[in-house]
Amino acid sequence: MFQAQLLIGDGYAVISLSGELDLGTVPTLRAVLEQVNDAGLQLVVIDAAELDFIDSSGLGACVGAHKTLVPLGARLVIANLPSRLYRPVRVTGLSTVIPTHVTDEPTAPWTGRTSPAEILAALGFDAGMATAAAAPDGVTPTH
Repeated sequence: MFQAQLLIGDGYAVISLSGELDLGTVPTLRAVLEQVNDAGLQLVVIDAAELDFIDSSGLGACVGAHKTLVPLGARLVIANLPSRLYRPVRVTGLSTVIPTHVTDEPTAPWTGRTSPAEILAALGFDAGMATAAAAPDGVTPTH
């Protein structure tokens, strides 16, 4: 069963996904994303630690969210993407558009953090957010 849980902090939101993100469950993710679109956030994190599967419609939903958030001044990142799910993200080039933190040892850097900058740093992203810091092919080191 797919779930998308929303946590809103000071200047950021975390959407924790679990289950399978596919054509049938994308509307659930989109509904949650609509809640954050006009919240004036600096950062939206999609936490994929508990994601079992993602298809092209799930990837498309992430691209759509990115296109919506960027003009609003917000950044979208994918955190805790299991390595077994990274191939479609890499092959489609999504990780060159949306910074992606790939790990098989999930972390929750938003717990106890007070700012989007602290969360980004804990995930290993550089200040420019174009790529993960010191990581080849858009993959951040395990934290």
